[in-house]
Amino acid sequence: MWTILRRHLSGDIPLSRAFWIDGAGLLTALGVVMALVSPVLRGFDDVAALIGGLLRDLVALAVTGFSIVCVWNAASRAAAPASSGSRLAPAGAKLAVILVATGLSHYLVTTVPGRIAILSARLSPEMTDFVIGRSGADEVTFSGALNDVAARRLAAELQRPGVKVLRVTSHGGLIVPVMELAEVVRARGIAVAAFGRCLSACPILLAASRNAIVAPDTEIAFHRPTPAAGLRVTDRDAVAIAGAAWYERFRNYGVPPQTVAEMARHEVWRPGLRLLAETGFVKFVVDGRPPRLVAARKWCADHRAACAAPVR
Repeated sequence: MWTILRRHLSGDIPLSRAFWIDGAGLLTALGVVMALVSPVLRGFDDVAALIGGLLRDLVALAVTGFSIVCVWNAASRAAAPASSGSRLAPAGAKLAVILVATGLSHYLVTTVPGRIAILSARLSPEMTDFVIGRSGADEVTFSGALNDVAARRLAAELQRPGVKVLRVTSHGGLIVPVMELAEVVRARGIAVAAFGRCLSACPILLAASRNAIVAPDTEIAFHRPTPAAGLRVTDRDAVAIAGAAWYERFRNYGVPPQTVAEMARHEVWRPGLRLLAETGFVKFVVDGRPPRLVAARKWCADHRAACAAPVR
């Protein structure tokens, strides 16, 4: 077996055989296998799918590399001065190899780093811990990372009969499942109340709620979408599309275009409660003992310093 592989890798076979078997035939078979494997991977949970995708890419890289080396070396032998025959076929074969290598390089540069970033984020302790609870018949509580699993379970809780309020504390998570969760909040008219912090992907839940509530000391910060904040969104173009959908979702929820433009302009943006109240992003502030709801604009008029944007 090794002797056969060595002959193919060294190009010690006819160019026609190397091109059509090691090149076109092997890559066609690889494409068919990858097309069959991709739907299977989608049936796994997201971490397993990402690991499977990386393993698939590794196998594809090895097979494609084998094909490139075989065809290139066979073409080089065929074009050697000692060989007979036309030089056109070796030149064409090398051109095909260059095109395949360019496509492979583009795929590796634009896709694999994003998949690794997402997997790294999903395996980070900051992205795995969350707690969902109930603090009454009509209130669901959530704290922790808004990952794909958390978003699915939280959506299921919010769709139970009688749920009216989501009480959330979160440092953010993955934008694609959180956008789906935000649609549940919007469709069911859930009031979202943020306590402590609502960062990164979390603020879209406030935007989706027609009754967004915050505690006075809640930190609200927007983070520009990154590949690691997506879900199986690994290609650069796909990341850009997901980012555009993210900002469009805010506009659809009634956030003024100039506010959305500010979100997109900063990598991290902490606007302060005053601006969020003036734009209608936040409707109420929960304050006092016992706690009561105060219109956000009125509360900020009485607490100007507390509503100012934090120092950057």
